[in-house]
Amino acid sequence: MLRKHSDWKLEVNGYADSAEDNPMFLSQKRAETVKRYLMDHYGVDDALIKVIAKGNSEQLGTDEENKTGLIHVDRRVDIVLIKPKLDLNK
Repeated sequence: MLRKHSDWKLEVNGYADSAEDNPMFLSQKRAETVKRYLMDHYGVDDALIKVIAKGNSEQLGTDEENKTGLIHVDRRVDIVLIKPKLDLNK
């Protein structure tokens, strides 16, 4: 998709759950790992990928579920495709 649309970008958002000791650091590392994978395996240009560490914000699971280790749904990375804004004045 990015090969056809070189003006599109990717936003890679890393998350951690509340049970992890350093959620901002871990979410940053998760997002950077996905960025590196996209670059190494799919040839995505570094300049097209923005990495954002979200820490333990925007949790999908409850704190109790995360603390007991029942689920790890918040140990995730979301990839968002950013299309350029249309210039309606053209």
